Amino acid sequence: MKRLAVLLFLPCVSYAGPIDDLAEMMQGRFDTHPAGRDVAADPATRLVDSRQRADAPEIGEVVFYLQLNQKKELELYRQRILVFTVEDGVTVQKAYVLNEPEKYVDARTGDDVLTGLSPEDIEPMFQEGCATTWSMIHGSFRGYTDPATCRIISGRTGKPRRIESEAILTEDTLYLVERGYDDDMNQLFGTPLGEHTVLYRVP
Repeated sequence: MKRLAVLLFLPCVSYAGPIDDLAEMMQGRFDTHPAGRDVAADPATRLVDSRQRADAPEIGEVVFYLQLNQKKELELYRQRILVFTVEDGVTVQKAYVLNEPEKYVDARTGDDVLTGLSPEDIEPMFQEGCATTWSMIHGSFRGYTDPATCRIISGRTGKPRRIESEAILTEDTLYLVERGYDDDMNQLFGTPLGEHTVLYRVP
């Protein structure tokens, strides 16, 4: 917890230029309950985050397939395609959903299914304003989606929702935060304020 607090309050420097360092650090798997580590949390809250780089030049130079599995049984929870670009000197991540997600379950870098992804295979997840911007913090990276600009209409309720997300990526860990608010910034769901989910890099 202390380590995260230090990271969150350090001044951020926009990471302009090559994004190879970010891509290299992002590649891999992260687990809240890795083997050999004494984790007190209930295994029913387990989360495994896999980020596998895709060779998809039609979509972008830096593209990742993200898969989240959850609970003790590691049920499939989320699949996304993440596309990274540099815009006005800032590294920007945009998320997309897959049109045929079942084809990509458990895909890894180098698999045929991740080679040659095309724009026809994906759809934008959110509208403009919901991109994640990445900053470099003393060798680590922080990705942030701002609820001031990320406003969506809930498919379940039909009401507006403001979305906030944060990722702190280090050599060994991945800290995740996700929250949803109404237009008055009353939190409706997600990570309690001041808390986070920590995942550990695994082979």
